[in-house]
Amino acid sequence: MENDSFFREHGMNLTMQDDYIAVCARRPLYSMSSAFIGGGSRYHTIWVNRQVDPSYHADEPAQEMRAWLAAKQLDPLETCGMMTAANVSDVAIRFLREQTFQLAVLITAGVGNAVRAGKELNSEKCSQTGTINLILFVGGSLSPAAMINALMVATEAKTAALSTLGVTDDEGELATGTTTDSVVISTTQEKWGCHHEYAGLATPLGAAIGKEVYHAVTVAVERERTSLRKQRL
Repeated sequence: MENDSFFREHGMNLTMQDDYIAVCARRPLYSMSSAFIGGGSRYHTIWVNRQVDPSYHADEPAQEMRAWLAAKQLDPLETCGMMTAANVSDVAIRFLREQTFQLAVLITAGVGNAVRAGKELNSEKCSQTGTINLILFVGGSLSPAAMINALMVATEAKTAALSTLGVTDDEGELATGTTTDSVVISTTQEKWGCHHEYAGLATPLGAAIGKEVYHAVTVAVERERTSLRKQRL
């Protein structure tokens, strides 16, 4: 990690275990997320990216995940929870500090089931494992529109990184993601010189999010590729 002062400064703690990554905060942060645990628009004090076996199956994944969180003494009602079959030890973490905002980006990437948006998918492909999980923390005050802007930019940056890396679907076309990708943005809502009404690519905040997510996805995918090569030896 380049610098974890973001977490210390905002009363947050990053924990990295063999099978999960967790960030815990002393006070709630406002979030928007597609996560299957704690998704939507709400406040969180816990963020978890849990590694599962590629053969993982549960009839009720959300129920199983809540039980797993409780066993780890992580309150399911306070948690934004994600799953991945990628090695969480290959996480890419980036930090950035500017005059009007701060960023912390945590990304894990499994691209074994890479797909291209706009194409019809078969049910077998949808059941395969592989997930890109994007976790974004912003030290700053953002409007709801800016948070949605940020999610859009992060997704675009993810796709741009996959294109640069040459990640393709089963038919050899450039992939835009996987079938199970997830993203969350959480903000401190503290003003760092200004309130951000927008976070598109034309803004300093949006441009920074795009750059940091692009680099983090690149690193995470390359680390996954290295891990897979070592497993085959």
